[in-house]
Amino acid sequence: MPDAPMARPRLSMPSLLLRRRPSLSTKYRLGRILGTGGCAIVHEAEHRWSGAKVAIKVLTKANAAATAEATLLQSLHHPNIVQCTECIESTDGPCVVLELLAGGDLFSRYQHQRRFSEDDVRHVVYGVLSALAYCHARSLVHRDIKLENILFDKHDNVKLADFGLATYATSALSRACGTIGFLAPEVAHAQPYGTPIDIWATGIVMFTLLFDRLPFGTSFETLHSLTDASTVPYPPHKTEWLSANARRVLEAMLTVDPTKRATAADLLLDPWFQAPMPSWLAAPTTAPKKLGFWAKLRPRFMAKAA
Repeated sequence: MPDAPMARPRLSMPSLLLRRRPSLSTKYRLGRILGTGGCAIVHEAEHRWSGAKVAIKVLTKANAAATAEATLLQSLHHPNIVQCTECIESTDGPCVVLELLAGGDLFSRYQHQRRFSEDDVRHVVYGVLSALAYCHARSLVHRDIKLENILFDKHDNVKLADFGLATYATSALSRACGTIGFLAPEVAHAQPYGTPIDIWATGIVMFTLLFDRLPFGTSFETLHSLTDASTVPYPPHKTEWLSANARRVLEAMLTVDPTKRATAADLLLDPWFQAPMPSWLAAPTTAPKKLGFWAKLRPRFMAKAA
């Protein structure tokens, strides 16, 4: 039986129903377009009375998944998760009001930097793990951790976004979904899975930022070849600068056996995260590098497990 996305009794839809407004412009002043998609346009906007800056996703087509994601986000309250402040049924269509994240996404920063310092990587990984510890304590699996879904606010605080594939793991999940290159071995093997897949994907993010490459490539064959004895494929002669603490955290996340993979809560207690965090991440300053291999990773997929 395929698992039902984002289904849980305690999410009370009546309390989170879209509230009707005659027109979006009566409450918000729309600004520049931040992005467009097949079923939505995202605007920067300003609240007319408070002056608060927000991002508003205007759904141009009926989209039950986007509405369900907004409902889910309204139930999550954590400093490292993008906040959805309200949903509006306006004359412009259904609208989702999100906090404005002026710092962009991690993928854009990765395009402009060949590698990140260990301190910068620690800052990113700590923010993602903090968000995941909160989600996993509620049995919520994100299922699509990747660079594009890690955002920053204007102070460079990490914000986990895009909960479109998220679901509550009240029992083992079976539907294979996510982004190739970040999939955990148990997903590639069509085995039941749960919250540990998010930890594996976070390890892929960490490895990519440190070494400017995906550790296991983009093929299912590579994941299928992994065994419990497989180790992290460090690039030769490129790990001398990496601390023992960082290696320990990375290897704990990229443990093939999900029953032995570290949890987010345990990882946050690791000594690597006890040193002071950097106050900033380097912002893009150069032209983006060409990432031909990354084009294969951008589409998500969802397919019923065999």
